[in-house]
Amino acid sequence: MKASTPSLILFFVTSALVVLFKLLDYEGLVLCGKSILIPSLFIFYFVSNNYKITFLKGLIFLLLFIRDIFTTLNISESAMGSFLCILAVYVLLLYLAQKDFKFLKFSYKDSLSIFILILGIGAICYSVLNLELEN
Repeated sequence: MKASTPSLILFFVTSALVVLFKLLDYEGLVLCGKSILIPSLFIFYFVSNNYKITFLKGLIFLLLFIRDIFTTLNISESAMGSFLCILAVYVLLLYLAQKDFKFLKFSYKDSLSIFILILGIGAICYSVLNLELEN
């Protein structure tokens, strides 16, 4: 067994349990399960990359962990703190994706998959932005 396998197993088992607890409406157990997901992903990534991590990727995991802390504490300012952490994570992920995109070589047969991916992401963004909030 590889050293990264236990954290990957923990991630998938916890993910399944969180979905199950959400369906059964056990909010306390959902909250506990969600707080295990990001550290298990970090351990998997850290071990699978031979215990090396760049500053930006470490910052992404740190911001996700801080977001989980905001969610767990559930204080009045936690929504804004959680939003700012996720916004920073998305900006950093876009920067890393743009930097890695320069080195990718696409063939003609990849164009349909890329088109479907962009169309799907656009549909998700459109549907999320058109949600009507209760307030």
